[in-house]
Amino acid sequence: MTLTPTVTPTPTATPLCGATPRAGCRQVTVAEKSLLLLKNKTDNSKDKLVWRWVKGAATVLTDYGDPINSTDYAFCAYDETSNVPARVMNVVVPHGGTCAGGQPCWRATGTKGFKYKDSARTTGGIGKIILKVGPAGKAKVLVKGKGANLPVPSLPLDDDTHVTAQVVNSNGQCWTASFPAPPLLTSSESFKDKGN
Repeated sequence: MTLTPTVTPTPTATPLCGATPRAGCRQVTVAEKSLLLLKNKTDNSKDKLVWRWVKGAATVLTDYGDPINSTDYAFCAYDETSNVPARVMNVVVPHGGTCAGGQPCWRATGTKGFKYKDSARTTGGIGKIILKVGPAGKAKVLVKGKGANLPVPSLPLDDDTHVTAQVVNSNGQCWTASFPAPPLLTSSESFKDKGN
């Protein structure tokens, strides 16, 4: 009699960027203090992402977890068509790692937060992430990416009523901004707007 070994399937990790935006995320405390810039060029080396979330809701160091050793991060963007949001961008930046020049990708900035830097932009085209703690109106999150590794969505976005951008982490924390239509700039190559 031959026994067939039982194989226990490996559980599938919950994606950081869900199919729709996360609820209950921290928002900016002052209108139009978030910026989203996307560029999708014919020359993919010129593709670009800038997401700036400033004057944000109170954020303490533990909210950011430990991206040096255990907490993963992702940038998520959602377009809306007929009032239904859909994920159009999902860039995961894992914890730890060694980046350009053999330097650690993540480092702590004292008690002020964390910084990610990869001049080669090998992980999803992301070159910089800044996570800064602060009371209400002082917290800040910045994400910058560029180049052929950056999965910029096709443009123009539908932007039915708004576009949503979020930074989320594997500890369940998130930071969000909504960019209402019409944007400051929209074309087949660029999207730019200020959000809340």
